[in-house]
Amino acid sequence: MVGFYEGANNYKTEFWRSEDYSCMRNNIPYYNAPSRALIVKRIKTLAGESFSMEWFLSTDIVESYVPTKTSMKLMSLPQSAPPIVW
Repeated sequence: MVGFYEGANNYKTEFWRSEDYSCMRNNIPYYNAPSRALIVKRIKTLAGESFSMEWFLSTDIVESYVPTKTSMKLMSLPQSAPPIVW
C-alpha cells in the first residue's frame, strides 16, 4: 500500500519510503509501486513505446504484499558484505 513510511536509506527517522515492504528494504520478492513504474518506463522507452502514469496505474495489478513465515525468514537474513571493486 503506497503511503509514507518513516525509515529508509539505513536511517530510522528523517528518511521516508513509499511502501512498508520492498525487496530493497526487506529482501523479499516484491517491488514497490514507484520501482515497478520506473522499471516499466525503462522497458517501454527501450522498446520505443510511450509511457504514461495513467496507463501504468490502470494496468498495474499487484496485490499488497503481506509477509508470510517464509518471507519473514528472508527478512531476518544478515546483510551481506559490501561488493569488492577491483
